[in-house]
Amino acid sequence: MVIDRKTTKRIEYYLRNYQAIKMDLENIREVRDDVILSSPPPADGLPHGTSVGNPTESKAMSLAKMEENRKWIDIIDDTLLKFKGTGKDTFIEMKYFNGYSVQMISDRLYIDRATVFNWREDVLNYICFLGAAKKIISVS
Repeated sequence: MVIDRKTTKRIEYYLRNYQAIKMDLENIREVRDDVILSSPPPADGLPHGTSVGNPTESKAMSLAKMEENRKWIDIIDDTLLKFKGTGKDTFIEMKYFNGYSVQMISDRLYIDRATVFNWREDVLNYICFLGAAKKIISVS
């Protein structure tokens, strides 16, 4: 399966930001309540931008983004569980969580550079399949 560049970048964004997003989602109940119960700042009579403010739409968009982030975290958790003990879990941690280069990964895991790229493709394909199943990635 060939994944387009835009989808690859999106998946890799969530992999790289997995830990930060997961920490944000740990407080999701409090954040959701804050978003739902928040009120817009009082108008001071001056225009701020060119669009009309819509606080209900802003709240809905914030909640939708939180739900999308939760789905991505679930997918990455499932991926880590699937590849646990295969070396690919260590690859994911090194590449996306710690930002190691391909050469550093191949040296530390004692694998060929081609294997690093093959493992990357395997991980991205698996995440893409899970994303398509949860309907957050459209596959054509």
